[in-house]
Amino acid sequence: MGTALGCSIDAVEAIYSGLETLAPHLWLERVVPAVAAYAGGGLGAIGHAYHATGPVSSWHISRPVVHDAPAELASVVEGWTLRLAEESFARSPPDFLERCYRDVGPAGTFSALTGIELTDLPSSGADAARLEVRDQIYVNAANPDGRGLLLVINLRARHRLVPGEHRRLAMLAAHGAAALRILLGLTRAAPAPVAIFDAGGKVAHLATEHETALPSLRDRVQQIDRARGEMRRADPERALSSWEALLSGRYSLVDRFESDQRRYVVAYVNEPGVVDPRGLTDAEAVVAGWAARGHSEKLIAYELGVAIGTVSGLLARAYRKLGVRSRGELVQLLRVPTDVEAAALPDGGDILVFSAPEVAMPEPVLGRLTDAERDVAQRVARGERNARIAAARGVSERTIAKQLTRIYAKLGVDSRAGLARLSSTQAQGPLGPTRAAPGARAPRRAP
Repeated sequence: MGTALGCSIDAVEAIYSGLETLAPHLWLERVVPAVAAYAGGGLGAIGHAYHATGPVSSWHISRPVVHDAPAELASVVEGWTLRLAEESFARSPPDFLERCYRDVGPAGTFSALTGIELTDLPSSGADAARLEVRDQIYVNAANPDGRGLLLVINLRARHRLVPGEHRRLAMLAAHGAAALRILLGLTRAAPAPVAIFDAGGKVAHLATEHETALPSLRDRVQQIDRARGEMRRADPERALSSWEALLSGRYSLVDRFESDQRRYVVAYVNEPGVVDPRGLTDAEAVVAGWAARGHSEKLIAYELGVAIGTVSGLLARAYRKLGVRSRGELVQLLRVPTDVEAAALPDGGDILVFSAPEVAMPEPVLGRLTDAERDVAQRVARGERNARIAAARGVSERTIAKQLTRIYAKLGVDSRAGLARLSSTQAQGPLGPTRAAPGARAPRRAP
């Protein structure tokens, strides 16, 4: 798989390009090839936007974009109208949609997620074998409010993302989520820019209510220019790391080209949206929402453009307010229920009973680990810290840390958040839009 580091900034530039001028579908047609070129694979890519908020029955997707895929696969996906895509999406089982859009984390591979290859699937393995698609890389640009982009890159062979690859793809996902928020905002309300800078960093416009942010905004313009220039050539990974998705959890910067081709940098307020904060502040809800989707504290800090300590503090406060102690408990609490039933009370009243699947790491995933590693992985997924695991197993914390390093490598994750995310995942079909089997069970609704 080609993952030339120099392509990462090219992908970020493509993600932010055309936001002010392109229709959403045309913008997506630009993003999918850019991310696919960075990730490689050789069998094309599929991408679509989604809105996964509230009950699963209310979720929907955009028409898929296909890039450089095998002719048979391209003809099937490109032949869909938006209506057919949404109908197929609506017929898919709720637990399948949960796994595809909420449980997969920001980046990974199908084989690491499920423990099998696409050719091993009982329902579509023969089709995958005919198309020579054995694995997939996915990039899930998810926002805390359930809006996002899902990009899938097809692979001819099974692939394991090393931590560096996973980290860089997750950063691209962060930019995809931020750009989508800008695009949706411009489509709905055409918000006024906070500030406009010329190519040399001189202020051409500044809204008075944002004057205090001017020094930080100017510094960010210069930082992005450095990432695009000398740093891009000398240290491309550092360039990507320095180009955070937001500034101070609030602002995004995009290029604007006038008719005379003069370049300007435009700053917009682009705070992540939240749903169902359950007594949390907006900042706490944003951090909790991303944490529940398997994002590490380091990635959330990158997504917001704030210090990791700030994220840790917000997450700790969210845990206290919600009465949870671990990522696994947070995932369960914030999960959209798969079943809702009414139950009668003795006094004549009634209550609604919500339920969701229990967190348990799937057997195909655990099968790649030794018995000791299985125990450590399951304990970490439940939220136990290294010191407690070491005491329970009668070994040193250093031993547990070494075992975790091996576990991460075997499972294709790079953090405790990745293990928490795997704990709610089962084997599934391809991560792109999928035609569901007839008669798929719809979620029950309360009367």
